[in-house]
Amino acid sequence: MKYFLLILILLNYPLLATSELETDPVFIEIKAKLDPVWKVYIKKNLLYIERQEPVLVMPENKINAPVTTGETDSDKLARMKKFGMKMKPALIYRFQKRWTVNDSLEADLQREEILRKIQSLPKKYKIENLLDKELSRKGGEIYTPQTKKEKKKVKDYFNEKAKLEKKIPLLPDYHLTKFSLFLISKKGVNNEYAEVYPESVMGEFIQVEKLMFKYKVKEN
Repeated sequence: MKYFLLILILLNYPLLATSELETDPVFIEIKAKLDPVWKVYIKKNLLYIERQEPVLVMPENKINAPVTTGETDSDKLARMKKFGMKMKPALIYRFQKRWTVNDSLEADLQREEILRKIQSLPKKYKIENLLDKELSRKGGEIYTPQTKKEKKKVKDYFNEKAKLEKKIPLLPDYHLTKFSLFLISKKGVNNEYAEVYPESVMGEFIQVEKLMFKYKVKEN
């Protein structure tokens, strides 16, 4: 009799699922619409939407790289098998209880305060005159210290800047019914730093992102 009662409890109380996220109506809808090639699983506070079959991924900086001509699919596959590694494409999200409007406002205020501190750092360390504006236009901050003292100032500046940047609160990327999602990373995706085979997997990635787009947080 006690085993019969236990079965009834398990059938009628969905909150006994692995995670409360599994009871979220939007999560259930996304999971139901997902291509069977992809699966969903949860580890602690992380949500994985992962392709069941791996692809070949090869690190390759394609920025300003010469265009490869005359390479057939067979040639590309052979190159990928030789230099690439197997990886299951995945989108990884951190989730927590759905943010309220006040949560977002508080995070915005924190971000603004930290960004103000970061902007004031060059003046604090007295390195404004060491910034090479011409080189910095190409991306990033390029300082040109000459003396040992100047080098220490620049080093201390970047150290404090890095610590402050880690404190900048992330804002949710998606809102479900009861939870908010923060995109942590994408694996096995074709981009300017990686080559993926077969390329058709990119189409699958796009379909997954289309499912999620409906719940994307609108930018102000």
